[in-house]
Amino acid sequence: MKRGTTSKTFEVLAAICAVALAHFAHAATTETIRIEATTPRSEYRIGDQIEYTVTVEWHSPVELVRIEPSMALGVFEILQSPEVSRKKIGRGWQRETTRYLLSTFETGEYVIPEFTIIYRDAEGNEKRVPTPPVKIIVQSVAPVRPDDTGIREAKPPVLPPYRLSAWQWALIGAGLFFAVLLAAALIVRALRQRRAQAAPAVPLRPIEDVAREQLAQIAQSDLLERGLIKEYFDAVSDVVRQYLGQRYGFIGIATTTSELIEALREPLSNDGRLALVSEFSEEADLAKFAKWRPDRTVCEHFLQTAYRVIEETTPKAEPAKTES
Repeated sequence: MKRGTTSKTFEVLAAICAVALAHFAHAATTETIRIEATTPRSEYRIGDQIEYTVTVEWHSPVELVRIEPSMALGVFEILQSPEVSRKKIGRGWQRETTRYLLSTFETGEYVIPEFTIIYRDAEGNEKRVPTPPVKIIVQSVAPVRPDDTGIREAKPPVLPPYRLSAWQWALIGAGLFFAVLLAAALIVRALRQRRAQAAPAVPLRPIEDVAREQLAQIAQSDLLERGLIKEYFDAVSDVVRQYLGQRYGFIGIATTTSELIEALREPLSNDGRLALVSEFSEEADLAKFAKWRPDRTVCEHFLQTAYRVIEETTPKAEPAKTES
């Protein structure tokens, strides 16, 4: 009888352990990515640099793809390219820390817009998760003194305004009149001399020729020989972004990849040029933000892709019509 009771107790304990192990195994497989967004402090003044840090931790086989800043930053702006560091933290976990420098010139209480974390789960499906909200207060530049009681020092006595007589007003008016006439005469004389000496206007160079020349200068530089891969991809990407902005009427050098594709979606929607620009921009982001170290062949292919983007988006000259 005693042996039967002991056996049943052992079976109950074994069942409890199995349930606990199953629970912990499920938690380990579901909690495979952790996201944190922070700032060093919660109060800033207009023009301060706000260090906004996004930390992502993930467990294999989950894979972090990239972090996309919000396309609608509102009162905030990103001052420079983010600093990215990645390291292994043990038992299959990795951590990537991305630091952004933000700034604003509006006072008030704000929530920094959500950035998007893009990752692939164990089945290879791409998923998106927003960063948690971060609230900050932006105050005016002039601080309020803690000892300010509202009592101001006595002001000096105000003297009554001096009143000009009629003849003094007439003299001042005549002086201003002749001063305006003299200034107008000098301006007319200067304009006539400038027109007489002006050289024929030099026609502006086509923007595609300027972009190709800049790419040629990058190709002849020693960036790759010195191992400056990120700087090389930055330089090539900036040339193409500036060219596309001038071609289609937006500030290309200051856009993210998502904003660039959105700006080009309408003018390049009817052919494969939009896919070409998207592939080019994603490869540039990998080199700049993901610590990717491509070899020289990949770098040279990236440069040729830049030439191809310029070639594909340059308007074709219409053939001359022949008289019949």
